[in-house]
Amino acid sequence: MGFTNQEKQERFRKKEYLKKVADKIFRDWQLLGWRDFTKDPKDVKMELEKIANLPSGWSDADYDQALKAFQIFSDELYSGNPHLLQNDICAGRNSVCDPMTSPNGVRLIREQKNAVWQAKKLVSHINSAMDLSGGVASDNAAVVMELARNAGLSLLKERIVPKSKAAAICLLMTNPLQKKPEWLLDELAVILKEQLKEDGIKLLKEKL
Repeated sequence: MGFTNQEKQERFRKKEYLKKVADKIFRDWQLLGWRDFTKDPKDVKMELEKIANLPSGWSDADYDQALKAFQIFSDELYSGNPHLLQNDICAGRNSVCDPMTSPNGVRLIREQKNAVWQAKKLVSHINSAMDLSGGVASDNAAVVMELARNAGLSLLKERIVPKSKAAAICLLMTNPLQKKPEWLLDELAVILKEQLKEDGIKLLKEKL
C-alpha cells in the first residue's frame, strides 16, 4: 500500500527531524567540551547518524524507537563514566603490583597507559566487527558473553587473579565448579549496589 502525498510529507518531516536531533546532540556535546575526554567525535557522529537512519519502510514504532535511542545515547554521553575501561585496567594491574609502592612504578604507569590505549583500539575493532556482522543486539550480547567467559578462564589461570569490576563479571561467567577468588563476592556486591540501587537490591533479595 502506497502513501498519500500528505503522508509522504509527514514521513519526510519526521526523518528530517531525526537528523536535526542528531546534529543538535553532537553540536551541544562539542560546545560543552566533552569531546576532550570521552569518545572519539567520529564515533559519536557515526552512532548518531546510525540512529537517525530509519530502516526501509519504517513505521511509527521505528521512529519512536529512534527517539528513545537518542535519549539513551545522550544520557550515556553526559552521565556515563568515560573512564570505565581505564579504571578496570588500572584496578586489575594495581591489584597485582601497585606502581605507587613498586620500585618500578614509572615503568608500570607507562605500561598501564599503553594498555589503555591498546584496549581502546581493540574495543573499537570489536564494535566494528559486530556492526559488520549484521547481527541483532542480542547476538552481540551473546558474543560479548562468550568473550567474557574466555577472559574469565584466562584470569583463573593467573598466579594472582587480578581484582577489578571487569574481572568480577568475567569470572562470574565461568563454570560454577571453578574455584573463584575470595574477593569476587565483594566486587559483585559493589557492582549490584551501583546498578540496582536500594529498591533493586530489595527486589533481588526476594528473588534469590
